[in-house]
Amino acid sequence: MIFNPADLVCPALFKQRAHIAGQWVEADGGAIVTVRDPAGGAIIGTVPDCGGAETERAIDAAAKALPSWRARTADERAHILERWHALVLEHVNDLARIMTGEQGKPLAEAKGEIRYAATFIKCSPRKAVGSADTTFRHRPRTAESSFARRPWECARRLRLGTFRRP
Repeated sequence: MIFNPADLVCPALFKQRAHIAGQWVEADGGAIVTVRDPAGGAIIGTVPDCGGAETERAIDAAAKALPSWRARTADERAHILERWHALVLEHVNDLARIMTGEQGKPLAEAKGEIRYAATFIKCSPRKAVGSADTTFRHRPRTAESSFARRPWECARRLRLGTFRRP
């Protein structure tokens, strides 16, 4: 199957830009990576070749967005995540076609992978009710450690290479 974005029911799902701070953008300097169909080598699109500056802007945007996300009620957050889950399932065929074109995996396998990934979105709404900062108490109760879970720390550590290996 040769991938053609025009064949998608919702061609708007096929993006060739990076999503940073609520905007679809090119890489600084316009560098791109060509994406080829692994089966035949045909070019199916391009993606921005983003680097450290773009990563830092994305991390900063996530940090700025967190307070407004935290300010929402648990039900509001759950509703947003449940809507996202529904949209993924609504567009599973198009998403699978994009995945198949990019990765070369069989269409049925791509659909299964997308449905599986959507289960994580479905599980999240009721888990999203907690605060972004959590204190854990260890026994004995006099010993206390505290840490903050921040959604952008994983991306920052990946970029900086500071994940520790066991």
